[in-house]
Amino acid sequence: MFGSSMIEVAIDVIFIYLSLSLVCTAANELIASFTRWRAKTLAEGIRNLLQYDKGMEHQLYNHPLVRGLYRKGKMPSYILSRTFAIALMDIVIPHRDSENPDRSRTLDKIRDVVGRLTDERISKDLKEVLLVLMNETESNLIESGLDIKKTETALNKLRENIEIWFNNSMERVSGWYKRKIQVLTFGLALLFTCVLNVDTISITRSLSNDSTLCAVPRSLQ
Repeated sequence: MFGSSMIEVAIDVIFIYLSLSLVCTAANELIASFTRWRAKTLAEGIRNLLQYDKGMEHQLYNHPLVRGLYRKGKMPSYILSRTFAIALMDIVIPHRDSENPDRSRTLDKIRDVVGRLTDERISKDLKEVLLVLMNETESNLIESGLDIKKTETALNKLRENIEIWFNNSMERVSGWYKRKIQVLTFGLALLFTCVLNVDTISITRSLSNDSTLCAVPRSLQ
C-alpha cells in the first residue's frame, strides 16, 4: 500500500513538472514569435554569409523571389536554399545576351564579370567567396567529365554549389537560434520556479499528506 502511494505521488510530481515545462515552452514560442527571433536570426546568418555586404543584402531581400516571402511587411523567417541561389545568381550574374546567347553566361564569362565588379557593387570578401565557388564548380565539372563551356550545365552546377554553401551556413544559424532558445527556456524555467515556489520536497510532502490535493493532478490528466 505504501509502495503504491509513493508511485502515485511520483507520477503526480512528474505531471506537475511536465505541465510547468509546457508552460515554459508556450511562453518561449510566444516571446520568439513576438520578437521575430527566427527572422532576425536568419537575417543575421545571411548577413554573415554575404560578408556583411549591406548593398547585396538589400538587393537580396528586395529580389522578387525573396520579397514574395514577406508577410505583412515582415521579413521571412525561412528561405529555401534554391530560392537564395537563384536570387543571388540573378543579382550577380549578367542576363543572357540576345546577340550571343551561347557565350553570355558561360563559367569563364561569369568569372570575368564577377572579377570586374567594383567595390561599390559588391564587397571584396563576397567577391572572393563567389570566385572560390566558381573555381569549385569548374573542378566539379571537370571531375565529372562534363563540358564546362556548356552554359546550362555550368549554371546548374554553380547553383548547386551556392545551395550547399547556403545550407552549410544555415546549419550554423540553426545552432545560434537553438542556443538562444535554450538560454530563454532556462531563464523562464528559473523565473517560474521562483515565482511559483516550486519545491520538489515540499510538493512531495504535501501530496503524501493530503489525499485531496493528491487527487487534483490526476483529475487533470
